[in-house]
Amino acid sequence: MKTITIILLIVFSQPALAQEKSLDEINTIMTAGWYEEANLLLDSHLGTNSPDPKALFMKAQAAIYLGHLEEAQEWSEKSVESAPQEAEYWSQLGTIKAFRIRRNPMKGLTLGRSSKKNYEKAVELDPLNLVALQSLMKFHLHAPGIVGGNKDKARQLAEQILALDKVQGHLARAEIFRRVDQDLPQARVEMDAAVSVNPQDPLLCYELAGILMGEGQTDDAWRYHHLGKERDPDQTRGQSQLAAAYFLQDRNEEALVIYLALTETDPDNTKALIGLGSVYLAQDNPAEAATIFQKLLESRPDFPPAKYFLARSYLEMKTNPEESVRLLHEYLDVHLNLQWPSRPLAHWKLALALEKLQKYDEAWESISLAQKLSGGNNRLSRDAKRLEFMAKDD
Repeated sequence: MKTITIILLIVFSQPALAQEKSLDEINTIMTAGWYEEANLLLDSHLGTNSPDPKALFMKAQAAIYLGHLEEAQEWSEKSVESAPQEAEYWSQLGTIKAFRIRRNPMKGLTLGRSSKKNYEKAVELDPLNLVALQSLMKFHLHAPGIVGGNKDKARQLAEQILALDKVQGHLARAEIFRRVDQDLPQARVEMDAAVSVNPQDPLLCYELAGILMGEGQTDDAWRYHHLGKERDPDQTRGQSQLAAAYFLQDRNEEALVIYLALTETDPDNTKALIGLGSVYLAQDNPAEAATIFQKLLESRPDFPPAKYFLARSYLEMKTNPEESVRLLHEYLDVHLNLQWPSRPLAHWKLALALEKLQKYDEAWESISLAQKLSGGNNRLSRDAKRLEFMAKDD
């Protein structure tokens, strides 16, 4: 949940839905995280006998981010059939299959070999395509030998990437040192080389910090966080990034100090308000969180995540279940941004609110949808079993 909250801090407004948009306009919407909206807008480009291959490619891309991997593969296969010369389309097809393996390892043997062929086709078509080279390198790095993975080939591809793009090449080398050689000191050398290519760029520092934080390499993560903050001309962003890093590590008091300072300087700072309310939730102080999110909703009624977080605060306070249900329904009734709390997560919270109202059939329906959309997790599965029993008993 913390990761979702932190990602959420990036995007703050929802573009208006238009009836007709060009593929370039839809691509801009998609790049900003509005995959649900883009997915619907693309339908107007797919109603002909010979749709634009780019529309097929984008439809597959939208399906990936919405978690509909089988559908994504179908659209992606149509895109490569329609434009077999496009390296990017073959690379995306390989990536979809890799995602399907991650979701269901039992498919690894057949999909893995097929994924490799797709990546190789992409590189064959365009040997200078950075995305295709990176995808093939990662395949060889992570795939077992039985489906064609080859660590030596990964090293070779990393050098090809370095020749094209020094930043990405050093990062590729660093990944090999971390994943294959277990040589963290040499991986640090390569990561330092990557961030030194553009010494004014804070974003790569933040990106590396997030990767390392997720892997438990906290000392190096902090070093890159602080380096990014030193480089960042936007000190508000740097402070927010640092607070988010503290929050991820359950260092809530340190995160709280930063968020309080940011909101004192700028009471309308949406990032800081979400962060502050999330810290209060993590500290089992939902009443204080509800106050924050209520103020945010009053000042930003056009910002749907405020409704989600206020509903969640009420749930944790064990109060206002009717209001929680209303807020969550309103949240689910709009196009969601990829960087907001997900649709399955909102359906899960809605199910818990409906349970408090003893509406067990509706709760079971909502949590079933959450499972279908998300693939499930242990806590979600436990709640689903309980609600299934309550619905049948009712």
